[in-house]
Amino acid sequence: MAATKGHINGGQDFTNGNVTVSLNNNGWPGYTIMTSGRCRDVWNMVMQEGIEVVPGTEPPSGGYAAAVVSGNLRRCIYEYSSRNPDLTLAFIYDTTNGDILPPDGAAGAFGGWLLITLTGVRLINRRRKKSGQ
Repeated sequence: MAATKGHINGGQDFTNGNVTVSLNNNGWPGYTIMTSGRCRDVWNMVMQEGIEVVPGTEPPSGGYAAAVVSGNLRRCIYEYSSRNPDLTLAFIYDTTNGDILPPDGAAGAFGGWLLITLTGVRLINRRRKKSGQ
């Protein structure tokens, strides 16, 4: 939705409520070069859900950590802090094309990790099997 609104506005940044949504050269929320802080800012620009998101790799309890994917300054990885060590909630956002990818960064099916849309977030939990199960 953010990319569509930006496209309607001629590819310009726009205000959503009291938040300015910055679009990169490809028309997606983000910046040409991402940092952990900018990854956090993109979440806050688009989602506005009141979920705590901090830059870095240590998510707060009940919140997300936002960091740049190692070796790719155009991708952000978001990892949710779960109290259940057998549950991983994470996804990668590619600012070049708006793709949402599983934590390993591979394109294609999610295999049940996490589905996010620009209209909201739906978590699809996939529990890891413990040995012997």
